[in-house]
Amino acid sequence: EAEDRCARLSLERQEAEDRGAAAAIQHQTKMDELQLQHAQELTELRSQIEALEKRAVKAEEENEDFRQQLEDRQPELDRLTKRAYDLQLRLIEEQSLRKRCHNQIQDMKGAIRVFCRFRPLVPRETEKGDKVVLRQLDAFGVQLARVAKETKEFQFDSVFDGNSTQEDVFADCKELVQSAVDGYNVTIFAYGQTGAGKTHTMYGTQEDPGLAPRSIHALFEVIRKEQQGGAKSFKVKAYMVEVYKQEII
Repeated sequence: EAEDRCARLSLERQEAEDRGAAAAIQHQTKMDELQLQHAQELTELRSQIEALEKRAVKAEEENEDFRQQLEDRQPELDRLTKRAYDLQLRLIEEQSLRKRCHNQIQDMKGAIRVFCRFRPLVPRETEKGDKVVLRQLDAFGVQLARVAKETKEFQFDSVFDGNSTQEDVFADCKELVQSAVDGYNVTIFAYGQTGAGKTHTMYGTQEDPGLAPRSIHALFEVIRKEQQGGAKSFKVKAYMVEVYKQEII
């Protein structure tokens, strides 16, 4: 019985030694794998560090080159900066001179200017047998010729016949927008009997606007150009009144 027990103990010890040896081998294998993984990671990190060091050196060289180029070009930059400043001063002076000349020209044209515009006949007038009795003589004159009556001629600051466009009329008025921005009081109005075409001349249509919408558009264009210079700010106010039979309604 003692021998059997010794044999069992010896077998159990052998099995324990075998399990210990297997565990040691497995542990050693894991250690070898971890060591290999760490070695690979270390190698990769070293490669990254070397790449970063090379990039840093290259960046420093490029920075030095850029700094040297900037220093070399600094005199040229200073010259161009001074040139731009001088041109800005000249632009301000020339704008002021242009405004003075512009308003002098407007003054020479007269404080009050009268334009004449006559429209073509509408279909209902043609059907009634009406005839055109006005004829444009030149840019300033118009002739009134009625049957069995004396022919008369009239002179204006400008004349627009039935073929004139809204743009033609506005071309003779748009310079007044600059005068308004420069501080002058400006008024434009249409006068004539009912059906003469006052509303068409002043307001027009969406497709073919008249003096009012064109002047407002031109006003904000002038303001935009003035503001780009940075020397002025603008505040625009507007109101509308209607006059009917000499009364404001």
